[in-house]
Amino acid sequence: MKNKKHKFMRVASLALAASLSFSTMTAFADWKQEGNTWKYQNSEGKYATSTWQWINGKSYCFDSNGNMYANTTTPDGYTVNADGAWTVNGVVQTKTETTNNNDQYPLAYLKDWFVFRSNGTLTTKWSRDYLSVQYPELENTRNEKYGYVGTVDYQMKNAAEKHNILYASAAYTMAEPIYAVARLAGVQMPGYQAVENSAETLALEKEIRKFLNSFDWKNASDYEKAVRIARRVNQAEYDSTLPSCSLSYGCLVDGKAVCDGFVNAACLLAWCVDLQATSVSSLAANHSYTAYCINGIWVRHEATSHDESFHIMDPQNDIYMIGSYKKYGMLADYCDRTGYTVPSNDVILSKLAGHARVIDNLGRITVDFN
Repeated sequence: MKNKKHKFMRVASLALAASLSFSTMTAFADWKQEGNTWKYQNSEGKYATSTWQWINGKSYCFDSNGNMYANTTTPDGYTVNADGAWTVNGVVQTKTETTNNNDQYPLAYLKDWFVFRSNGTLTTKWSRDYLSVQYPELENTRNEKYGYVGTVDYQMKNAAEKHNILYASAAYTMAEPIYAVARLAGVQMPGYQAVENSAETLALEKEIRKFLNSFDWKNASDYEKAVRIARRVNQAEYDSTLPSCSLSYGCLVDGKAVCDGFVNAACLLAWCVDLQATSVSSLAANHSYTAYCINGIWVRHEATSHDESFHIMDPQNDIYMIGSYKKYGMLADYCDRTGYTVPSNDVILSKLAGHARVIDNLGRITVDFN
């Protein structure tokens, strides 16, 4: 099945192995033959399914049952030869394998979050469209209390069970931001270079990488992560003139954003450094802001005014009325499911010792950037 002459020319040390039949090679290469089809079993014993995968420098595509496509056009429109290798104009596409180190792939811990949709676009395992394929029965259910259809209810239930809102909030990351994070996580995306290597994706990846390199985020406290993120998004100007102003790209790359742009950028960076964060919206004011969880306390940050403080967040503020119907936002839903309520001032001051202070005669607490 493999081109032995090509292997001999590329890697002289494998000359003996290259002279063996492919069936012999599968014993150590993890290829498995089933009837007339081939499958690839990774080091964890799982078969590659519904994805492309680089194997020994070549890219192969597998269907939902793990069968390798061969001598055909894949569902996403790419050509593979009789050996299953991805080709362009008859030329097999190759790449040099690289080590998944922290410098090259600082977000390798997020790699397992990513999957490809049936149309080849990238998403996360917790996104609505992916869940609707995995659990189609959910689409016909509805949580009457929170007003969510089954897939969103599943997202929120999963996030609450894991006590991490990122499983819900990060599920809505898409377009250039998700490809930028995937690149930093070391996700292989053969066939999608147009998006993966677009100028927008690369520019956003560069800004995320610069942010990650600006401090020891893996060992940083929740407070330091939140301050670093808030300071970074505060660098952008409030400006509604650019097409990107409501996107994380506008905030992080163009340096101009409206409230949604500030929030999207903040939530993107929070996902990268594993800090719980989400967007909170006010329909009445047509405005949104970011909520962070610092040492178990939810606080809000207003980047549109370049605020240099966090304010204690009451999740009840994320519940609003649509006519006579009570609508829970993501934070209100999450807090209700996890039983979170605003702690007493004594508890807040204890958990945020050195950062929090009482600021007015109503006893409201703020958390300073110090």
